Amino acid sequence: MKKLTLGVLCGAALLGSMAGTAAADTRGVLLFDKTGSMASPRWDGASRCEFGKTLMVSKAASFVSRFNGDYLDIRVFDGRGSLRSISGGYQHVASVLPVGSTQWNTFLNKLRSDLSGVSCSGNTALGDALCESADSLRSLYADGDKLMMTIVTDAGENASGTCGGANYVDNKVKPKILANPVIQFDVDILVSGNVGLRAARANKDLVELGNLEEMLAVSDMERSSLARTMPTDEISQLKALAVQSGGTAKTIADKDTCNGECDPDGPW
Repeated sequence: MKKLTLGVLCGAALLGSMAGTAAADTRGVLLFDKTGSMASPRWDGASRCEFGKTLMVSKAASFVSRFNGDYLDIRVFDGRGSLRSISGGYQHVASVLPVGSTQWNTFLNKLRSDLSGVSCSGNTALGDALCESADSLRSLYADGDKLMMTIVTDAGENASGTCGGANYVDNKVKPKILANPVIQFDVDILVSGNVGLRAARANKDLVELGNLEEMLAVSDMERSSLARTMPTDEISQLKALAVQSGGTAKTIADKDTCNGECDPDGPW
């Protein structure tokens, strides 16, 4: 009888422990650069702003369907102090599955509607937006959670306070992204096709646009070593940070004729 009682007690304790252990979640922040330079026209006459909104919807869908995302906050920003959520904070997006269901279509249509009211103007407090969003993710972290951040931007930091200044990516943003646990950082950079592309190709050992998968196959140590060889400009630092965090980076030129995701099989 004593053995039976002990077994029952042990079993009850184990069940109680399991019940008190929450499953790990995947939490993400999706950022949209709504600054004045995003009003620049692309090859078809549409602005980077409108093209970027299409990317945002695609990335939100990808976060849920490809990365099994649980909670997502969708934010927009321009000048200092402008960062705001258009999703009402972190939403339990896992509930919109399965793909193609009524709730899935409602989710994407609402995002399209919310973004349609966003106009692109103002300065670019990119560093502050990245730092504040990293802090937000970490404030909700629980053991085992996966943290993700992605941004659609054309770079050009010129207005941040705390996280601005020279080499702001390496000096201010990087420590927040690479702190333990690392936030997977993905970036899509919209460029004219000149300055941004030249910077991205400055070190051919690290990045070949359109073939980032090969770069991501290297080990963490190799990736870190390669990233340190990048030139010290904003776009290269953003791309190197994505690689170091285990994420990916894309540079999309205004002349590129892709629609939606330029690389449907690419990153979030």
